[in-house]
Amino acid sequence: MIYQTDRRLGRYLNKYGCLFTSIAFARPYFGGRDWTAEELREKWDTAIIKRFISGDLNLDGDMDDPGELEIQDHNAVCNLLNVPMSYIPGHHVPAAPIEPNMFAIGAFFNPRTKFTHFAVINRDKQVIFDPIQGGSVTCREGYLKNMRLYERNQ
Repeated sequence: MIYQTDRRLGRYLNKYGCLFTSIAFARPYFGGRDWTAEELREKWDTAIIKRFISGDLNLDGDMDDPGELEIQDHNAVCNLLNVPMSYIPGHHVPAAPIEPNMFAIGAFFNPRTKFTHFAVINRDKQVIFDPIQGGSVTCREGYLKNMRLYERNQ
């Protein structure tokens, strides 16, 4: 799997691509071919151009401001990444059940660093894929704040 920290992906995907990379992980998870760095970078760029992911909202020449590089259309991102699943809207509480036909991405929060980071979790709410190679401090030291849930398409 390609990790969000792979330098070939570019600065913004390296810094803000944890949810996107977690969705991309679903393709090989469901039995599809894994991504190359070039393919994943092209999909990221396409998602921004098509506004599936927000871009430079205040037109200041960077994408480091609040609201920038956030997924706007989860289903469009899933389709772009050839992932057979549909988004179940909302920020689901950690106690919500993860059904067998679901794919779950946890939003972890670290109170010390004040960072939020996304990682794929299993039905027991354990991290099975952290987009940061070697594992993130946020997942290691933080807690599961909420979840993004997707239903596998039949």
